[in-house]
Amino acid sequence: MNKFKFKLQGILNYKQVVEDMKSVELINANEELKNQEEILDNTMNQKEHLNRQKNDTKLTTIQNLRNINTFINVTNEKIKKQNKMVETAKDIVDEKKVELINASKDKKILEKLKTKKYKEFLVIEKRNEEKIIDQINSFNSCNI
Repeated sequence: MNKFKFKLQGILNYKQVVEDMKSVELINANEELKNQEEILDNTMNQKEHLNRQKNDTKLTTIQNLRNINTFINVTNEKIKKQNKMVETAKDIVDEKKVELINASKDKKILEKLKTKKYKEFLVIEKRNEEKIIDQINSFNSCNI
């Protein structure tokens, strides 16, 4: 019996490597998104803390209120910038998901082709074995 050899195995191996790389890229993009969301949460917590300080009547001198308001304004700007960073990270994650899906589709197409070719190979091998068996039987019947 002959061995099955898929002519496009090298390309299939390459597609597997590409899919693995796209998977790693998606994982990295998700980690970056998580980091950006944590930074946003920390900044929002900082703003809440400043608002509590502002409302604390024991510490409310005019200078303290001015400083706190300045910090709150700066923090609001940080929050706006960080929201943009989070949105950018989300867009990158979505882009990486699409790339991974496309890489997976490409690989699956080749895998289906390989499976089809393997089934064809088995059918041909079975026919060849049947021919050999028929030849042996006809040779044996001639010798009798």
